[in-house]
Amino acid sequence: MNNLVKFYISLLGILFFAFLQIFAIAQESKIQASTPVYNNWYFSVKLYKKLLKQESNKGIDKLIFSPYALSFPIAYLASGAEGNTQISLIYTLLHRNLPYRLFERFINSQKIASPKIKTDYKTTISNDFLNIQNNINIRYEINFKENQYRFYKSILDKYTAIELPCQDDICMLIAFNNEKENEPSPNMLERIENSTLLQRFSKNEVLNFEKKLSEDFLEEIFYKKLKNKKLKLDIHSFKAKNELLFNNLLNSSGMSIAFSPAADFSGLQQNNSIKIGNINQIVEFSLTSQAEKLEQKKSANNGIEEINLNKDFFYMIYEKNFPNKILLMGRYSSNNK
Repeated sequence: MNNLVKFYISLLGILFFAFLQIFAIAQESKIQASTPVYNNWYFSVKLYKKLLKQESNKGIDKLIFSPYALSFPIAYLASGAEGNTQISLIYTLLHRNLPYRLFERFINSQKIASPKIKTDYKTTISNDFLNIQNNINIRYEINFKENQYRFYKSILDKYTAIELPCQDDICMLIAFNNEKENEPSPNMLERIENSTLLQRFSKNEVLNFEKKLSEDFLEEIFYKKLKNKKLKLDIHSFKAKNELLFNNLLNSSGMSIAFSPAADFSGLQQNNSIKIGNINQIVEFSLTSQAEKLEQKKSANNGIEEINLNKDFFYMIYEKNFPNKILLMGRYSSNNK
């Protein structure tokens, strides 16, 4: 009799354990299903807005950075972090808490193999301080053989957005102020959350598209606003390069614990004495316009709108079919050709 009781007790224990495992798997699947696998919009927009402020003294015409390249050093830190330190790193990138195994899956999904993209990062430890240098180089070519673009023009908010033809696995969106709308009106200034920031720029004001940047705004642009349209574009080749120190930006973006004495990176070093030193990024971008190399015959427009991009514009590079995987964000200035 006692053996039979023990058998049933053991069976109940096994069934209860199996139930817990099934419940855990179901919860993980639920979280995974609701997790945007290719989403770095929140991280990208948050840092871009902060960079608008930080780079104001140098001139925002020089602004360029890669949220894509920066995500891998942060993921490396998260792999060796414990407790609240790891949670803060994950939350900084995704604006939500995820189990590390799902976060690792997200990072792996971010990797892109393209001959147009070269990226690397290296780490050095000096006096228990971990320094991280991440570099990225992106080349983009436009041949203008086709004049079909995805296009949207906002009369109310005074900006135009155009998706350029995709090259290999990467695409490019540009956005600029509508003609004769470079100066914001008094009514517009009242609607801008960062109106004090605008007054600090004389030559390189925040563009109307940049004022509206947010996750929801980008989702609306890509999935609702952009429509096919025939255009005739004139855009010049240009190169951009920038070197940035991200410590202060990341510290104020949710990673304050990681930069504090309470940081726990025991997974990187057993005695847990390691601290973050500098997180740097060198980003280079080149756009080559084949239109400058080809002699184009002047012909009647046939009603096709012409746009000359000899003006300031915002641009972002992203993976083809996945606009919410942003590789690069920047600003082109007509003052710096």
